[in-house]
Amino acid sequence: ENATVAFRVASGNSTGGTIEIREDSAHGTILGQCTVPDTGGWDKYKTFSVVLKNQAGKLNLCLVCKGRAGELMRLDWLQFSKTPAD
Repeated sequence: ENATVAFRVASGNSTGGTIEIREDSAHGTILGQCTVPDTGGWDKYKTFSVVLKNQAGKLNLCLVCKGRAGELMRLDWLQFSKTPAD
């Protein structure tokens, strides 16, 4: 429930982009969204994270990258972790 997902990405796109984490498909419910700005180049990787709004249990996830035309970002890895309870 409410897991955190971290993305290691690089972007040389001046407008950057967003990564939407959706349930089941590209048109499914948005569980979280991560904004990825220009990181300073296609080989300049930075880590960004977002807390998802999801129920406990196993889910099928779909990552949807959005932005202007052209290459948006390069994904090196992603990692899920539990979000500590308040």
